[in-house]
Amino acid sequence: MLQAKLLRAIEAREILPIGASSPIQVDIRIISASNQNLAQFIAEGKFREDLFYRLNVIPITLPPLRERQEDIELLVHYFLHLHTRRLGSVYPGIAPDVVEILREVIDSTLLPPNLLNNGTTEQSDVTEVSEAHLSLDDAGGTALEEMEKQMIREALSRHNSKKLVADELGIGIATLYRKIKKYELFKHITSVNPA
Repeated sequence: MLQAKLLRAIEAREILPIGASSPIQVDIRIISASNQNLAQFIAEGKFREDLFYRLNVIPITLPPLRERQEDIELLVHYFLHLHTRRLGSVYPGIAPDVVEILREVIDSTLLPPNLLNNGTTEQSDVTEVSEAHLSLDDAGGTALEEMEKQMIREALSRHNSKKLVADELGIGIATLYRKIKKYELFKHITSVNPA
């Protein structure tokens, strides 16, 4: 039903507003996107073929992010800058080793030993896999935790209410207390009200 209405709006360039008795003319341009296999949906009768061809005038195929890893760093910088600005902070940047971790592809060195060589992996291989996991976790965790700690410290210095700090950071007050304890930020909250 909805597909039929959309098709009519595209073809006739008119819509019928809710509660109106007659349609009105519209001048519209439609940008549509989908991560679904619409050709398969058409074959299964779940999507109208005529609507698909009306929408598919200038198709742009965007490969998944895993196939364009060079975009990961740009997106990370964009979203971190956007959210730190919303929080009233200055974006501190991101360490190169963290970017490398975000680009990490799961290969055989990251798989558990029982999946490699039908479970006949030698002990040296097991140690190598474990060390790879440890170094990956340590490098990423430390940099991200340091950024989180800095954001909490700055928010605590701006507000005299823990409720306001939690609201600014977008977390619950119980989570804020846990983070303060984890990062040992007690000296930054001497003047902060509990509420």
